[in-house]
Amino acid sequence: MKTPHTITLINLGGSVYDPVTDDYMQSIGEQADYACFANFISQAKVFELYGNRTDKVLIARFMQPPRPFKTAIFKGESFIPIEQTDATKTAYRLKWVSG
Repeated sequence: MKTPHTITLINLGGSVYDPVTDDYMQSIGEQADYACFANFISQAKVFELYGNRTDKVLIARFMQPPRPFKTAIFKGESFIPIEQTDATKTAYRLKWVSG
């Protein structure tokens, strides 16, 4: 499989408990670029899978499974993961959230 596209995957930091200060500290998220094959699925397929005619859904296929992530950026657009496909564990469906 050719991987002509690049996508940035972001794992947002969470809260980490600091016992010294007895408080929760915000950790910094990690960001990494991955090579993938990305394309948008048709609105008919989006309606069939999710029952929504307005969502814009991207499918990203990777050669290796990426680390868990919360947000993806592809061509300046932000996406959140919807699901990991059943056919291969290296493909994710991502929903567009903002430009």
